[in-house]
Amino acid sequence: MAAGITLEKSMFPMFCRTLLDQAKGLGFQPPTYNIDAELDTIDTDLIQKIESLEPFGEAFPAPLFLTRCSVKDAKEIGNNHFKAIDNGVEYIIWDAFKEINCKELKLIGRPSLNEFNGSSKVQFIARDYRSIA
Repeated sequence: MAAGITLEKSMFPMFCRTLLDQAKGLGFQPPTYNIDAELDTIDTDLIQKIESLEPFGEAFPAPLFLTRCSVKDAKEIGNNHFKAIDNGVEYIIWDAFKEINCKELKLIGRPSLNEFNGSSKVQFIARDYRSIA
């Protein structure tokens, strides 16, 4: 659903406070994740080791990892998707390009191997992220 509102600029701080106070009562909680490991290096060998643990499923979920990436070589792919290349790894965050305005990110997600047209690229597909610099 969508809604529109018009208010005087001077009323905006009060509007925000009131909206946040009302939202507290709704029980929204930030997402929590069970991180299996922090990755300093992501390469083909690591991805193959993770894949050797498959099959993943409800009783045996795929592991989640925490890593960092530099944003210096970031670009938009598709419609608002974020892609940065750092140390030979492509970092992908869906629907986030316009939101990211920093130099470094912490990412939660999974590494994978993108194989297309006979070439392979190491990727990290993020489920969530936070700006750290």
